[in-house]
Amino acid sequence: MKRMFRTVATLGLVAAVAGLGAAVTAAPQFAKKADGKAKTADAATVKVGETVPDFTLPDLDGKEHSLSDFEGKTIVLEWTNPGCPYVVGVYKHGIVKQTVEKINEMDDVVYIAINSTGNMSKEAVIKQNKAFLKEHNVDVPVLIDYDGKVGKMFGAKHTPDLYVIDSEMTLRYLGGYTDDYRFKNGTESMNYVTNALTQIKAGETVAPDSARRWGCSVKYASK
Repeated sequence: MKRMFRTVATLGLVAAVAGLGAAVTAAPQFAKKADGKAKTADAATVKVGETVPDFTLPDLDGKEHSLSDFEGKTIVLEWTNPGCPYVVGVYKHGIVKQTVEKINEMDDVVYIAINSTGNMSKEAVIKQNKAFLKEHNVDVPVLIDYDGKVGKMFGAKHTPDLYVIDSEMTLRYLGGYTDDYRFKNGTESMNYVTNALTQIKAGETVAPDSARRWGCSVKYASK
């Protein structure tokens, strides 16, 4: 399992997959201000420039992994849910593939997906994720945050929400995957994650370090 966390070098996507059409029809959720207007990235427990908290979560096979296991590496966290058309979109339209290809050009970068879905049984969440990975021929590690504690600790509100953490465990980017939630531009869209990774590698300030978040709402378990 440690091997699959290193760079996800074997990730591949099929050229044509079932699911999302040319345009996503579901209305995306956006980060909101108190007055209801959209903003770039709403308040989260973890803020850009701060040290992220450690956590431990099981993978799809029940093996536990801690974020601190990867200290010294740059970490990309994707909040995911295979039932969300926007998550399907970032895989189908090559956004995840583009990101992982960039990771494969770098040393010491890992990509981890976290699922905080709690509105169905845990067994169903695991089964859905395994089927999604198999259907899309994806070798991305998925951690299960069934009680939602980690998602809420990070302020995750959307699938996909993206976090880029540097080797010193400092949050350097928080926001949407790209500037193209309608998937009209494919891999030509602005990929904020690869942008952050490139700037971190170059020792530069990440800009932008936050961007409008979009997607489905995270389906946390009801209280």
